[in-house]
Amino acid sequence: MEDVIIRNNGGGMYLSFSNPTLTNVIISDNTAGYHGGGMLLYSSDPLLSHVTISGNTAEGMRITDSSDPILTDVMISENTAEYGGGMNLYYSSPALTNVTISGNAANYGGGMVQTGTSSSILMDVTITDNSGGGIISTNSQSSLSLTNVTIANNSGGNGGAVIIDGSTAALVNCILWNNSPSYQFDAAIVVSYSNIQGGYQGEGNIDADPLFVDAVNGDYHLTSTSPCIDA
Repeated sequence: MEDVIIRNNGGGMYLSFSNPTLTNVIISDNTAGYHGGGMLLYSSDPLLSHVTISGNTAEGMRITDSSDPILTDVMISENTAEYGGGMNLYYSSPALTNVTISGNAANYGGGMVQTGTSSSILMDVTITDNSGGGIISTNSQSSLSLTNVTIANNSGGNGGAVIIDGSTAALVNCILWNNSPSYQFDAAIVVSYSNIQGGYQGEGNIDADPLFVDAVNGDYHLTSTSPCIDA
């Protein structure tokens, strides 16, 4: 599927045991009663490239029952739900590269929440300005791998902006900054070469203003004088 707009429907797209490729697709302003306002994946492994999922109600993406999508150059923004405004994962393991999850809202897990046995891999991902938490993982069988991930300016709602409780996680070259509350790590967490506001044990970690270009207007690139560069 290429160059398609899916807008103003009772749910944007439902995939069941299906593995399509979506390129240059916009899924926006759709509304579902409970799950998957933008996309609902059930045992499906789609490939998403240059896709925008925005303004949907009852989650941007609901990913469930052994769905392992691959997302590259995807924007997930301004979606709302009770749980997992941007993404709600259940027994699934997505891989995200160059993905922005921004401005979503939920009572729990505004940006992303994963439960069940889920193993998410995030690389070069920005999770910012979400309400109800940036990223939440709370199952002992779940894991997170975060590399070059910026999690900033998220508000916590019921819990915290970054919660990893009972799950295993590895954070490398990540930035956690100006989240409220900051973070809650209650599991097997390994953090290295990262900038964690308030500090965190681990090789190469720092606690310093990352000097974003213009966070107020959503530009989370680093200025030339950022202490994170080459650190």
